[in-house]
Amino acid sequence: MTLAYLPRLICLTLACFFLVNILMTVVVAVFSRRAIRKADRFPPRKAASFILGLRLVPVGLAAFAAIGLCVPSYMWFEPERVEEHVGFFCLALAFSGLAILGVATTRALRAVVESLIFFRRCRHSGNMRDDLGALVIASSRPLIALAGVVRPRLIMSQGIVDALNGEELAVVMVHERAHRESRDNLKRLCMTIAPGFASLDRAWVRLAEFAADEQAVAGDEKRALALASALVRVARVGQNPGTPRYAISFLGNACDLSDRVDRLLAPRPFAASARPRTTPLWISVVCLAAISFNPFTLRWVQSALEELLH
Repeated sequence: MTLAYLPRLICLTLACFFLVNILMTVVVAVFSRRAIRKADRFPPRKAASFILGLRLVPVGLAAFAAIGLCVPSYMWFEPERVEEHVGFFCLALAFSGLAILGVATTRALRAVVESLIFFRRCRHSGNMRDDLGALVIASSRPLIALAGVVRPRLIMSQGIVDALNGEELAVVMVHERAHRESRDNLKRLCMTIAPGFASLDRAWVRLAEFAADEQAVAGDEKRALALASALVRVARVGQNPGTPRYAISFLGNACDLSDRVDRLLAPRPFAASARPRTTPLWISVVCLAAISFNPFTLRWVQSALEELLH
Protein backbone atom coordinates (compact mmCIF):
# COMPACT_ATOMS: atom_id res chain seq x y z
CA MET A 1 0.00 0.00 0.00
CA THR A 2 1.21 3.49 -0.86
CA LEU A 3 0.80 6.14 1.84
CA ALA A 4 1.48 9.85 2.09
CA TYR A 5 3.89 11.40 4.59
CA LEU A 6 1.60 11.82 7.63
CA PRO A 7 -0.28 8.48 7.34
CA ARG A 8 3.09 6.78 6.94
CA LEU A 9 4.35 8.43 10.15
CA ILE A 10 1.23 7.30 12.03
CA CYS A 11 1.62 3.78 10.67
CA LEU A 12 5.28 3.58 11.76
CA THR A 13 4.52 5.03 15.19
CA LEU A 14 1.79 2.48 15.87
CA ALA A 15 3.95 -0.37 14.58
CA CYS A 16 6.86 0.74 16.75
CA PHE A 17 4.58 0.99 19.79
CA PHE A 18 3.27 -2.53 19.24
CA LEU A 19 6.70 -4.10 18.68
CA VAL A 20 8.30 -2.58 21.76
CA ASN A 21 5.26 -3.33 23.90
CA ILE A 22 5.23 -7.00 22.88
CA LEU A 23 8.99 -7.34 23.36
CA MET A 24 8.94 -5.79 26.85
CA THR A 25 5.84 -7.79 27.77
CA VAL A 26 7.73 -11.00 27.06
CA VAL A 27 10.73 -9.78 29.09
CA VAL A 28 8.56 -8.83 32.06
CA ALA A 29 6.67 -12.13 31.83
CA VAL A 30 9.94 -14.04 32.10
CA PHE A 31 11.04 -12.21 35.25
CA SER A 32 7.65 -11.54 36.87
CA ARG A 33 7.62 -14.51 39.27
CA ARG A 34 11.15 -13.79 40.42
CA ALA A 35 10.28 -10.12 40.86
CA ILE A 36 7.23 -10.95 43.00
CA ARG A 37 9.30 -13.22 45.24
CA LYS A 38 11.94 -10.51 45.56
CA ALA A 39 9.35 -7.83 46.36
CA ASP A 40 8.11 -9.86 49.33
CA ARG A 41 11.44 -9.12 51.06
CA PHE A 42 10.94 -5.33 50.82
CA PRO A 43 8.85 -3.03 53.02
CA PRO A 44 5.29 -3.05 51.62
CA ARG A 45 5.20 0.53 50.30
CA LYS A 46 8.51 0.16 48.46
CA ALA A 47 7.51 -3.28 47.22
CA ALA A 48 4.18 -2.00 45.84
CA SER A 49 5.98 0.80 43.96
CA PHE A 50 8.47 -1.72 42.58
CA ILE A 51 5.73 -4.03 41.28
CA LEU A 52 3.77 -1.09 39.83
CA GLY A 53 6.84 0.14 37.96
CA LEU A 54 7.51 -3.32 36.58
CA ARG A 55 3.85 -3.66 35.60
CA LEU A 56 3.88 -0.42 33.58
CA VAL A 57 7.34 -0.86 32.00
CA PRO A 58 6.08 -2.38 28.70
CA VAL A 59 3.55 0.34 27.87
CA GLY A 60 5.84 3.09 29.21
CA LEU A 61 8.83 2.09 27.10
CA ALA A 62 6.58 1.46 24.11
CA ALA A 63 5.18 4.99 24.37
CA PHE A 64 8.70 6.41 24.72
CA ALA A 65 9.94 4.48 21.69
CA ALA A 66 6.99 5.61 19.58
CA ILE A 67 6.83 9.28 20.63
CA GLY A 68 10.38 9.94 21.82
CA LEU A 69 12.30 8.06 19.13
CA CYS A 70 10.11 7.16 16.15
CA VAL A 71 8.44 10.55 15.61
CA PRO A 72 11.52 12.84 15.94
CA SER A 73 13.79 10.56 13.89
CA TYR A 74 11.23 10.33 11.09
CA MET A 75 10.54 14.07 11.02
CA TRP A 76 14.26 14.93 11.15
CA PHE A 77 15.63 12.51 8.58
CA GLU A 78 12.55 12.10 6.35
CA PRO A 79 11.75 15.66 5.24
CA GLU A 80 10.53 14.76 1.76
CA ARG A 81 6.75 14.77 1.83
CA VAL A 82 6.27 12.17 -0.90
CA GLU A 83 4.24 9.02 -1.10
CA GLU A 84 6.00 5.76 -0.34
CA HIS A 85 5.13 2.07 -0.33
CA VAL A 86 4.35 0.44 3.04
CA GLY A 87 4.71 -3.31 3.42
CA PHE A 88 2.00 -5.66 4.68
CA PHE A 89 4.00 -6.59 7.80
CA CYS A 90 4.26 -2.95 8.87
CA LEU A 91 0.56 -2.41 8.28
CA ALA A 92 -0.30 -5.49 10.35
CA LEU A 93 1.83 -4.24 13.23
CA ALA A 94 0.24 -0.79 12.99
CA PHE A 95 -3.28 -2.23 13.16
CA SER A 96 -2.23 -4.35 16.15
CA GLY A 97 -0.90 -1.25 17.90
CA LEU A 98 -4.12 0.59 17.11
CA ALA A 99 -6.09 -2.32 18.57
CA ILE A 100 -4.14 -2.11 21.84
CA LEU A 101 -4.81 1.63 22.11
CA GLY A 102 -8.47 1.04 21.26
CA VAL A 103 -8.82 -1.54 24.05
CA ALA A 104 -7.08 0.80 26.51
CA THR A 105 -9.38 3.69 25.58
CA THR A 106 -12.45 1.47 25.92
CA ARG A 107 -11.34 0.28 29.34
CA ALA A 108 -10.72 3.86 30.49
CA LEU A 109 -14.12 5.08 29.33
CA ARG A 110 -15.87 2.07 30.85
CA ALA A 111 -14.08 2.64 34.16
CA VAL A 112 -15.09 6.31 34.24
CA VAL A 113 -18.72 5.48 33.42
CA GLU A 114 -18.84 2.71 36.05
CA SER A 115 -17.43 5.11 38.64
CA LEU A 116 -19.94 7.85 37.85
CA ILE A 117 -22.90 5.47 37.92
CA PHE A 118 -21.75 3.84 41.16
CA PHE A 119 -21.11 7.12 42.97
CA ARG A 120 -24.37 8.67 41.78
CA ARG A 121 -26.32 5.64 42.98
CA CYS A 122 -24.60 5.77 46.37
CA ARG A 123 -25.11 9.53 46.73
CA HIS A 124 -28.85 9.19 46.10
CA SER A 125 -29.19 6.54 48.80
CA GLY A 126 -26.77 7.91 51.40
CA ASN A 127 -25.54 10.89 53.37
CA MET A 128 -22.10 12.36 54.02
CA ARG A 129 -20.93 11.69 57.57
CA ASP A 130 -18.45 14.41 58.56
CA ASP A 131 -17.44 12.53 61.70
CA LEU A 132 -16.35 9.57 59.55
CA GLY A 133 -15.29 11.43 56.42
CA ALA A 134 -17.32 8.92 54.42
CA LEU A 135 -20.52 8.65 52.43
CA VAL A 136 -22.73 6.25 54.37
CA ILE A 137 -25.54 4.60 52.43
CA ALA A 138 -28.67 3.31 54.15
CA SER A 139 -28.20 -0.37 53.44
CA SER A 140 -27.54 -3.48 55.47
CA ARG A 141 -25.55 -4.97 52.58
CA PRO A 142 -21.82 -4.98 53.32
CA LEU A 143 -19.95 -2.24 51.48
CA ILE A 144 -16.72 -0.42 52.24
CA ALA A 145 -14.59 0.89 49.38
CA LEU A 146 -12.63 3.90 48.16
CA ALA A 147 -14.17 4.95 44.84
CA GLY A 148 -13.14 7.63 42.36
CA VAL A 149 -9.86 8.70 40.76
CA VAL A 150 -9.50 12.49 40.81
CA ARG A 151 -11.29 12.90 44.16
CA PRO A 152 -11.61 9.41 45.65
CA ARG A 153 -14.22 9.11 48.40
CA LEU A 154 -14.84 6.47 50.99
CA ILE A 155 -18.26 4.82 50.69
CA MET A 156 -19.63 2.62 53.46
CA SER A 157 -22.92 0.93 54.17
CA GLN A 158 -24.75 1.42 57.46
CA GLY A 159 -24.43 -2.32 57.99
CA ILE A 160 -20.64 -2.03 58.12
CA VAL A 161 -20.79 0.99 60.46
CA ASP A 162 -23.04 -0.97 62.82
CA ALA A 163 -20.84 -4.08 62.67
CA LEU A 164 -17.64 -2.29 63.80
CA ASN A 165 -16.95 -0.75 67.17
CA GLY A 166 -15.49 2.75 67.53
CA GLU A 167 -11.84 1.68 67.66
CA GLU A 168 -12.17 -0.62 64.69
CA LEU A 169 -14.00 2.02 62.68
CA ALA A 170 -11.33 4.63 63.45
CA VAL A 171 -8.43 2.45 62.27
CA VAL A 172 -10.38 1.43 59.15
CA MET A 173 -10.75 5.12 58.28
CA VAL A 174 -6.99 5.63 58.63
CA HIS A 175 -6.41 2.58 56.42
CA GLU A 176 -8.60 4.00 53.67
CA ARG A 177 -6.99 7.45 53.96
CA ALA A 178 -3.63 5.75 53.41
CA HIS A 179 -4.97 4.39 50.11
CA ARG A 180 -6.23 7.85 49.15
CA GLU A 181 -2.92 9.57 49.97
CA SER A 182 -1.06 7.01 47.87
CA ARG A 183 -3.48 7.50 44.95
CA ASP A 184 -3.96 3.76 44.78
CA ASN A 185 -7.19 4.10 42.78
CA LEU A 186 -5.32 5.96 40.04
CA LYS A 187 -2.58 3.32 40.04
CA ARG A 188 -5.14 0.53 39.80
CA LEU A 189 -6.88 2.32 36.94
CA CYS A 190 -3.55 2.56 35.07
CA MET A 191 -3.06 -1.18 35.47
CA THR A 192 -6.64 -1.81 34.35
CA ILE A 193 -6.13 0.23 31.19
CA ALA A 194 -2.69 -1.08 30.25
CA PRO A 195 -2.44 -4.62 28.91
CA GLY A 196 -0.55 -6.66 31.45
CA PHE A 197 -0.33 -9.57 33.82
CA ALA A 198 -2.89 -10.82 36.33
CA SER A 199 -0.12 -12.13 38.61
CA LEU A 200 1.49 -8.69 38.93
CA ASP A 201 -1.91 -7.06 39.45
CA ARG A 202 -2.71 -9.46 42.30
CA ALA A 203 0.74 -8.94 43.83
CA TRP A 204 0.33 -5.16 43.72
CA VAL A 205 -3.11 -5.30 45.37
CA ARG A 206 -1.71 -7.51 48.14
CA LEU A 207 1.28 -5.25 48.74
CA ALA A 208 -0.82 -2.08 48.61
CA GLU A 209 -3.09 -3.53 51.30
CA PHE A 210 -0.07 -4.49 53.41
CA ALA A 211 1.24 -0.93 53.06
CA ALA A 212 -2.09 0.66 54.02
CA ASP A 213 -2.38 -1.70 57.00
CA GLU A 214 1.14 -0.78 58.11
CA GLN A 215 0.45 2.94 57.81
CA ALA A 216 -2.88 2.62 59.65
CA VAL A 217 -1.46 0.87 62.72
CA ALA A 218 1.85 2.84 62.79
CA GLY A 219 3.51 0.19 64.91
CA ASP A 220 0.84 0.32 67.63
CA GLU A 221 -0.12 -3.19 68.81
CA LYS A 222 -3.55 -2.07 69.99
CA ARG A 223 -4.38 -0.50 66.63
CA ALA A 224 -3.04 -3.58 64.85
CA LEU A 225 -5.36 -5.79 66.90
CA ALA A 226 -8.32 -3.49 66.14
CA LEU A 227 -7.60 -3.56 62.39
CA ALA A 228 -7.23 -7.35 62.40
CA SER A 229 -10.55 -7.61 64.22
CA ALA A 230 -12.17 -5.27 61.67
CA LEU A 231 -10.88 -7.39 58.80
CA VAL A 232 -12.35 -10.54 60.33
CA ARG A 233 -15.70 -8.85 61.06
CA VAL A 234 -16.03 -7.45 57.52
CA ALA A 235 -14.99 -10.80 56.01
CA ARG A 236 -17.70 -12.55 57.99
CA VAL A 237 -20.47 -10.31 56.70
CA GLY A 238 -18.99 -10.38 53.19
CA GLN A 239 -18.31 -7.69 50.62
CA ASN A 240 -20.67 -6.14 48.10
CA PRO A 241 -19.61 -7.30 44.59
CA GLY A 242 -21.16 -4.23 42.94
CA THR A 243 -18.16 -1.89 43.39
CA PRO A 244 -16.24 -0.64 40.31
CA ARG A 245 -13.41 -2.93 39.31
CA TYR A 246 -10.66 -0.40 39.92
CA ALA A 247 -12.05 0.82 43.27
CA ILE A 248 -10.07 -0.12 46.37
CA SER A 249 -12.03 -2.55 48.51
CA PHE A 250 -11.18 -2.81 52.20
CA LEU A 251 -10.77 -6.59 52.00
CA GLY A 252 -8.61 -6.44 48.85
CA ASN A 253 -8.13 -9.97 47.55
CA ALA A 254 -10.07 -12.28 49.84
CA CYS A 255 -7.35 -14.94 49.52
CA ASP A 256 -4.85 -12.54 51.18
CA LEU A 257 -6.98 -12.02 54.29
CA SER A 258 -5.15 -14.56 56.45
CA ASP A 259 -1.77 -13.09 55.46
CA ARG A 260 -2.92 -9.59 56.38
CA VAL A 261 -4.20 -10.71 59.77
CA ASP A 262 -0.98 -12.64 60.45
CA ARG A 263 1.16 -9.61 59.57
CA LEU A 264 -0.91 -7.39 61.85
CA LEU A 265 -0.64 -9.78 64.79
CA ALA A 266 3.03 -10.62 64.15
CA PRO A 267 4.71 -7.73 62.22
CA ARG A 268 7.67 -8.63 60.03
CA PRO A 269 10.87 -6.66 60.65
CA PHE A 270 12.72 -5.35 57.61
CA ALA A 271 16.40 -4.54 57.51
CA ALA A 272 17.37 -1.00 56.52
CA SER A 273 18.94 -2.38 53.34
CA ALA A 274 15.83 -4.36 52.38
CA ARG A 275 14.54 -2.11 49.64
CA PRO A 276 14.40 -2.40 45.83
CA ARG A 277 17.31 -0.89 43.96
CA THR A 278 15.54 1.45 41.59
CA THR A 279 16.87 4.39 39.62
CA PRO A 280 15.41 7.76 40.67
CA LEU A 281 12.75 8.98 38.26
CA TRP A 282 14.57 12.20 37.35
CA ILE A 283 17.72 10.27 36.39
CA SER A 284 15.66 8.01 34.14
CA VAL A 285 14.00 11.04 32.50
CA VAL A 286 17.37 12.71 31.87
CA CYS A 287 18.82 9.53 30.36
CA LEU A 288 15.81 8.98 28.09
CA ALA A 289 15.90 12.62 26.98
CA ALA A 290 19.61 12.31 26.17
CA ILE A 291 18.87 9.24 24.07
CA SER A 292 15.97 10.93 22.28
CA PHE A 293 17.98 13.99 21.19
CA ASN A 294 21.12 12.13 20.20
CA PRO A 295 21.57 12.41 16.39
CA PHE A 296 23.37 9.07 16.21
CA THR A 297 20.49 7.33 17.97
CA LEU A 298 17.88 9.00 15.80
CA ARG A 299 19.81 8.11 12.62
CA TRP A 300 19.95 4.46 13.71
CA VAL A 301 16.23 4.52 14.53
CA GLN A 302 15.44 5.97 11.12
CA SER A 303 17.38 3.18 9.41
CA ALA A 304 15.46 0.61 11.43
CA LEU A 305 12.16 2.31 10.54
CA GLU A 306 13.01 2.15 6.85
CA GLU A 307 13.56 -1.58 7.14
CA LEU A 308 10.29 -1.94 9.04
CA LEU A 309 8.40 0.20 6.52
CA HIS A 310 9.25 -1.98 3.55
